[in-house]
Amino acid sequence: MAKWGEGDPRWIVEERADSHNVNNWHWKEVDANKWSEKKLKELLEGMVVEDGPYQFELQKDLKVNGESMASNRKNKLIAYWDYSLELKFKLKHKGNEVESKGTIKCPNFSQENDPDEWDLTSTKYDKDEHYDAEGLKFIKAKAHPVMRDKMEEYGKLLRSDFAASVCQVTAANTPTKSAQSITTNMKKVELNKPVEAKKSTTTKTSGSQIKTKKLLLKETFMCTVAEVYNVFIDKQRVNAWTRGAMQSYNPDKNGEFVLFGGVVTGSFVELEQDKKIVMKWRLRHWPAAHFSTASMAFEQTDKGAKMTLEQSGVPESDIERTKQGWKEFYWNPIKFTFGFGITV
Repeated sequence: MAKWGEGDPRWIVEERADSHNVNNWHWKEVDANKWSEKKLKELLEGMVVEDGPYQFELQKDLKVNGESMASNRKNKLIAYWDYSLELKFKLKHKGNEVESKGTIKCPNFSQENDPDEWDLTSTKYDKDEHYDAEGLKFIKAKAHPVMRDKMEEYGKLLRSDFAASVCQVTAANTPTKSAQSITTNMKKVELNKPVEAKKSTTTKTSGSQIKTKKLLLKETFMCTVAEVYNVFIDKQRVNAWTRGAMQSYNPDKNGEFVLFGGVVTGSFVELEQDKKIVMKWRLRHWPAAHFSTASMAFEQTDKGAKMTLEQSGVPESDIERTKQGWKEFYWNPIKFTFGFGITV
């Protein structure tokens, strides 16, 4: 046994008047959205690429949609971002002084994708087909690689500069996503405009016909199958990744659960240790008494724990909204909270 004052300093508990999180042993999370938008603008806006007869320049009107966060748990830093980007550009041909404008979009700028997997798509406004072909060829060959380098630099800075600042967070800085904010955001997801789905089936609920569709999602967590399975079974872990938005949770067969202020409710149908979880699952605004069947299957791979979610009985008009909800309120918070995403 270590003597008083010796041993791993992370285990030394101090009574502090300022409630400081000593050595950052407890979970902390910081919203990186404002920092990220500013940094991406610094890196991308005004970027110029010149080669041969062409001069390419990104304009100062970057549009950023998505989220980024940094967290610290047990002194382990984690950075995460998932954005879609849209920028306008000018392309000038020096020989004839012709200048055209266009847009570059990247819908999958995320740390989960490698730089060469970020989809950069360029379109131009002018109608000169030959000039379009040559100009866009130049943009793809010369401008896109420079943009990827800048975007990759953002990821490095998020980890080295911003995420490192998480170590300085004190109790005075409250976590970004509290139970109240998550519940509020879940309500916003409920109210989003429905997206029509195809290849639907019809389910009869309480005498009414409901068109439904099947949802298939796959997600990889950087951990073991046992660890991610327990995230859905252990009540303390569930309370952690829902940020306290767990009203009730009974992880046994036929046990019921209520999450996010009642936005999500259901019950467990089947539990197979480290292999499968089957639930009856619904969103509050769905037709009364209508439940989908959500089945999670777990598989260990060389990249981590792979989870496949098959969900049948999702109302046709709610398929995209439900897909968004799984990612925003399940997968991402789990990765943030337990370090099952990217580590710095």
